[in-house]
Amino acid sequence: MNRSVFIVCALLLAQAATAEALWTAESELRASDADSYSWLLSVDRSLGERGLIYVTVRESQVDAEGADLDTGSRVLGGMYRLNETWRLSAHAERWGRRGDIRADRLSSTLSGNGEQFGLSLIAGMRWITLSAGAPARSPGNGDNGPPFGIPVDPGDDDEENGDRVAEDFDLKARQLGIRGRWFLDDQWTLVAGLNWDSYDRNPGDLAAREAIEQLSSSAVTLAQSFRDRGLFFEVRHDFGEFRELSVYLARDRSAVDGRRADTLALSWIQPMADAWDVRLEVGRTRTEDFDPTHFVGVGLTWYP
Repeated sequence: MNRSVFIVCALLLAQAATAEALWTAESELRASDADSYSWLLSVDRSLGERGLIYVTVRESQVDAEGADLDTGSRVLGGMYRLNETWRLSAHAERWGRRGDIRADRLSSTLSGNGEQFGLSLIAGMRWITLSAGAPARSPGNGDNGPPFGIPVDPGDDDEENGDRVAEDFDLKARQLGIRGRWFLDDQWTLVAGLNWDSYDRNPGDLAAREAIEQLSSSAVTLAQSFRDRGLFFEVRHDFGEFRELSVYLARDRSAVDGRRADTLALSWIQPMADAWDVRLEVGRTRTEDFDPTHFVGVGLTWYP
């Protein structure tokens, strides 16, 4: 996401000073036994009773069987309360690595909450670009050569000057989603959701980028939505005094190689002081034909 986005965000934050505003800052660090880690910093500001705006920065690095890929994500979003029941939110995101692969996303969500039931409808677009000059598998590398449709410039035998993608490869995706929330009582909440992604070209062509092909088996890549469908189910229990335990189950199917990934995560939120919450998470992701990956995460939320 370019600098102009953050300039616009700064202007919005400055304009919000006229409203009764509250700040919230959140940071998170996550690591797994698959030699991957990520950190996140998110800041949002209330615009009074009507809504809020937020900025999120995330950096990730994954080393999947020697395919080292570090990526960054920049998000600018906001939420507006239409009335006591309905609210509308939207965000823009840029994910990827300069000169290699990039994904731009625009997404909007319409949410409504009743006394016992809540519903969210999600619609979005994503533009993915595999940049010219990105490393590619050799056309002569047996069945692992680049798929038809991606021109490759042959290079030398060494890794640094190997084969490269000859021209930009563009892919457009559409996303639809639905989420439901059931408030069983003051303590128990059930959440479930479905997502569908459709593409104007075969996402499997992204396998021409060696690192992307290998990373498609990891939860990190699936989290970046190179998938064609996904579903999740979550159970939350409120212990009072802002303490919460949740169990999260999800299944995603990669649009790159068709493999399914199942995720199980357990998280706990515990207030540490009047203005601080800590969030602890442990989990496991199991992808078809691969050993399971275990991950841990810790997050802090500050209410200044």
